[in-house]
Amino acid sequence: MAYLEAIHRERERQHLAGLAIVALGFGTGFGIAALGNKSDFDKECPCPPGGRTSSTADAGENNALVADMMFGVAITLGVTSAVLFFTKDEDDKPKAARLVPAARSKVTITPMPMVGPHSGGAGALVRF
Repeated sequence: MAYLEAIHRERERQHLAGLAIVALGFGTGFGIAALGNKSDFDKECPCPPGGRTSSTADAGENNALVADMMFGVAITLGVTSAVLFFTKDEDDKPKAARLVPAARSKVTITPMPMVGPHSGGAGALVRF
């Protein structure tokens, strides 16, 4: 059973890394399209009356926005994939190395809301 779980975790890492690469590709494609729109916009200026410059500028901004979002997604998925790659499951540790819950403390802190006719706030009740 542990063998199947290890295979499943490895596939998760591979899928996340693959999705990060795909998002990076989409971000690059939309970034190149945004640069092409900027080049077209620069060629059309000074703006002729009734020209396409506003639609060219809008298309460039939209492409740049999608490119930025795809790069963010690629970074997020890449970091997640790296974290999963470099961390181990809890079951891999020997039982002697696992943390044991600490003994219960005698100090208790209880948060308390305070409401009055003209005031409000928060407080804490500390018992030891």
